[in-house]
Amino acid sequence: MRCWVPVVSFVVAVGLSLLFNSHVAAQDSTQRELDKAQEEYKAALDKAIVNLLNTFDKEMESLRKSKMVKAEDKLKWLEILEVERKSFESEQRIPWSVPMRPATGAYLQALIAAQGKLSKAYDKPLDRATRKKEEARAKELVEMKNRAAEIKVLATWNFVGTNFESRFSRNLFSNGKLDDLNGKSTWTIEKDKLVLRIFRGDGKSFVDTCTLAADGQSLTGGNQFGGRFNAEVVRSSK
Repeated sequence: MRCWVPVVSFVVAVGLSLLFNSHVAAQDSTQRELDKAQEEYKAALDKAIVNLLNTFDKEMESLRKSKMVKAEDKLKWLEILEVERKSFESEQRIPWSVPMRPATGAYLQALIAAQGKLSKAYDKPLDRATRKKEEARAKELVEMKNRAAEIKVLATWNFVGTNFESRFSRNLFSNGKLDDLNGKSTWTIEKDKLVLRIFRGDGKSFVDTCTLAADGQSLTGGNQFGGRFNAEVVRSSK
């Protein structure tokens, strides 16, 4: 009488080995795709930064050569642009002055496009892990995605109420979120206005529409309930 146990055990072992190797190969392939997406994201980010810095240089050079601007006004605007350039170069704090607003808009559009492409690269493996109920893998992918995106504070504004007593700060994150990088509140630039959509924990929501000063150092604004305020930009977190 033949004994089939060793043969069956061997077949099972081979099957498990093939399954394991297939799983490892799939994970390796996914990681290569994610690594490529991260490299492309970083390259797009670096290009956007260089483009904005180049615009600073062009605007400052054009201002120096201009015969239409008075000498004292040139000095004023050159100082403003130099402060904004240093702030952006060291901490990626975006410029708000009139000469730089088109470039700031282009920079933000490049960020949004790059973040969207990176997010899309993570969607497929994240969806696959979720469908397979691989909670640990899904959590790992979310953490990897957040690290790869390198979300930063692009601006901080210190607010003071003018018809109500309150002082508060707002942080504008590079993923379009306001104050909490994973929260519901958002910020956008719409027709040269800074618009803050604020959702509070108590269920109340506010839409703050802000008019920026020409030099980008301050703003005035209000919400839909009649609250009025002023604010000044913080040029460095240090």
